[in-house]
Amino acid sequence: MPRSSQGTKLQLEISSVFTDIAFIVGVDGPNPEGEFFDSTHLQSADNARTFLPTVWQVGDVTSELLYTPLENTHRKLFELLKSQTLSNWKVIYPDGSTGTTHAFAAYVKGVGHAAQTAEGLKGTLTLQVTGTMTPPASS
Repeated sequence: MPRSSQGTKLQLEISSVFTDIAFIVGVDGPNPEGEFFDSTHLQSADNARTFLPTVWQVGDVTSELLYTPLENTHRKLFELLKSQTLSNWKVIYPDGSTGTTHAFAAYVKGVGHAAQTAEGLKGTLTLQVTGTMTPPASS
């Protein structure tokens, strides 16, 4: 059944506790995809290109937020970028009572900020996921 995205959370593990990143406006990802190599050879059937799978990756996770310079989780994002520390993350989607979770390890790849006339302060976050992710459990 389709659900509203309202209530979706991006969480970072801080001192063994998963903590909501404050003022998240949207989350894009994880978006797993496979990689393939071109296995076409001179005798390929019908002169058609062929491909074989190699590895897969979880892909980047990006997020837009309402940037609050002194907010603790926003400050932590820059600390993680600067220290290049691998951290545990979760995206939690609302699904009634418990939420559906994607869990993964990632580095903070980028933290951006923007200030525009007649707008609130905005920020962007890009996470470089490494390794695999835990997909939602089936119900």
